[in-house]
Amino acid sequence: MNENIIQTTNLTKSFKSSKAVVGLNMQLPQGEIYGFLGPNGAGKTTTIRMLLGLMRPSHGSIRIFDQELKKNKRRILKQVGSLVESPSYYGHLTANENLEVTRKILNVPQSRINEVLEIVRLTNSANKAVKGYSLGMKQRLGIANALLGNPKLLVLDEPTNGLDPSGILEMRELIKSLPKKYGMSVLVSSHLLSEIDQMATRVGIITKGELIFQDSIDALRERAKSNIKLRVSDEESAWKYLLSQGVSVDWEQEKGLQLQENKDDRIANVVELLVKERFSIYRVEEEKMSLEDIFLDMTRGELSL
Repeated sequence: MNENIIQTTNLTKSFKSSKAVVGLNMQLPQGEIYGFLGPNGAGKTTTIRMLLGLMRPSHGSIRIFDQELKKNKRRILKQVGSLVESPSYYGHLTANENLEVTRKILNVPQSRINEVLEIVRLTNSANKAVKGYSLGMKQRLGIANALLGNPKLLVLDEPTNGLDPSGILEMRELIKSLPKKYGMSVLVSSHLLSEIDQMATRVGIITKGELIFQDSIDALRERAKSNIKLRVSDEESAWKYLLSQGVSVDWEQEKGLQLQENKDDRIANVVELLVKERFSIYRVEEEKMSLEDIFLDMTRGELSL
């Protein structure tokens, strides 16, 4: 089992009479891309601010690199890169010059600037004033800035927000490459299911400040329920007949017959039974619950898709 880079225990943040985050227990294993998914206002940014030491929790604890954040804040945050909301930069300066400011603060080798610009594919634009960059280029520069200190953990809050389809694709591919190429663990928040689905290996779903799901993206997909729909002649009689034969089947006039078991041999058996009883079979099709349906079901329609 992988070591947890982030582990929170009963993490809670209250503002006066309301709770923005409630008893959150998050685990981010080493080398994973953790998709932190939830609608706007669900508590994602508040959680991230607590993880980065920008906001003090009301209750609970945070361990990063198996150390208490409260006791080892400076040591931990030296190994964490982050991009929260919009990246900050000096528009009149070039990418090289902007990164040089951060490099001096972090006291890393000058060669690191060229390395991070190559990682985010901005080498050819390194000497252009940042005010002329597209939004996608500015976001990538923000990530380059976050990577300067060669962090073990990268925290990104809504990194694809406001980007056009091309910019979203570039950002997605960049994030996916980081664990494999550079051994980083990544926490990326989003309210877009499609983005988390295409780049995360592990998912945490938060709504109303509560973490309601946490597991691998594959485990989430396995929750997709599927059934087999049949349209046949005289469906009510076919339904009654199948029930008499011990077949688990539902029937609604608008939807037709729906099998609760979708194994191939079971479907073939049901078709054979119906044909022998001279029912005409017009259609056999699989209906599978989509990821969108799963998320909407979990968050009761609150998730922004």
